[in-house]
Amino acid sequence: MNLFFPLILLSIILIILLIKPISTKGPPIPPGPYPWPVVGNIFQLGKMPHKSATIQWKNLRSIGRSELFSAKAMESQSSIRSEKITEMVRKLIREFVVLALSATPNLTDVFPVLGDWDVMGTSKKCKGIFDKMYAIWEGIIEERRKQSSRQHDLLDTLVKLGLTNDQINPFIMELFSAGTEPTTLTVQWALAELIKNEGPRHKLLDELEKKVGQDIVRETNLPHLPYLEACIKEALRLHPPAPLLLPHRTTQTCQVMGYTIPKDAIVNVNLWAMARDPKIWADPLRFNPERFPRVRGAGLHGEQL
Repeated sequence: MNLFFPLILLSIILIILLIKPISTKGPPIPPGPYPWPVVGNIFQLGKMPHKSATIQWKNLRSIGRSELFSAKAMESQSSIRSEKITEMVRKLIREFVVLALSATPNLTDVFPVLGDWDVMGTSKKCKGIFDKMYAIWEGIIEERRKQSSRQHDLLDTLVKLGLTNDQINPFIMELFSAGTEPTTLTVQWALAELIKNEGPRHKLLDELEKKVGQDIVRETNLPHLPYLEACIKEALRLHPPAPLLLPHRTTQTCQVMGYTIPKDAIVNVNLWAMARDPKIWADPLRFNPERFPRVRGAGLHGEQL
């Protein structure tokens, strides 16, 4: 009886492979190790995929840069952001549903051919959680659409641009999902590197003493603390919270550097490897905040992307 489910699963996989045989002919795809039937390259990943793999934002990124992360926007929204962050942290402490789902093993991650069946029910659970979250702020979005006066915040900008709820929802969801754990991990790694590296630590303490003194560092101080900003960027370079970034899926077949990337392919970007590439960074394993000089109005240098 205990073998019933594995046998059924194996039978389904074999039937799929027989109906849709793997063809060795086709357009050129990026080079990589030959995948095994069914299991693919899972045995070649290793314990740390970002190390063993060493060898829709386009339209909205300018909005985020000008309306969300500019110095003026950060200052104008500081009190609201502080209040809402406190509320969100308290709620996250009470509810760990999303965390539990993210840690739950998903059979379709190992056997992508089972994706259409949602064997573990993970997709259904995630959709239920997303629908609940969307329902919370979709009411706020509709109220904002009906208002004649503008509040000049990020949501106001998105509504003013005529974006639909289907376009706004993923944008807000990314802000929530990317604004919790990555921040904590970055601070922890920055502190660890500063404890280990005496030179940068003394430079940072000297800057804080001159610009802030004995007061608490506030958001209004950040534009005047370039070395603190450089320390955070260097910590992010050496220890990115998401070494392989978030998986992306191609919506259509495209050509990249002469290779064909098929539609619905899952694409992972090895940020960890790029940030430690000696061809790009001098002495890449050394914690050196001086890599990031602040150039007002010019953005980051190309090597820092």
